[in-house]
Amino acid sequence: MHRKPVISFGMTWYEKMPGVLRITNSQSAKTIMQFINNYKYDEHKIFAYLMAFIENSFKCYQYDGMKERMNITEEECVNNMAKAILNTIDDYQGSSNRYCS
Repeated sequence: MHRKPVISFGMTWYEKMPGVLRITNSQSAKTIMQFINNYKYDEHKIFAYLMAFIENSFKCYQYDGMKERMNITEEECVNNMAKAILNTIDDYQGSSNRYCS
């Protein structure tokens, strides 16, 4: 977002975003300078990634410590996860029939 390439050494929600290089081993580490030298900022690709991320995300939490921060009940969280999983299965199978509305 600051028009600079990003080098990531761990798993992040933005690791597939254009302009991000995730280092997973010594081989990928060897590509850092080439990645930086060839980096070109593309605002359109970044916003397209963010829109796709938003459109494919759902509100839930992974552990009780986030329950209050997310401001949703455990039932809502489970329902949101179930809906996302079932819709993904449905999309994968190519069916137009939705399990959850």
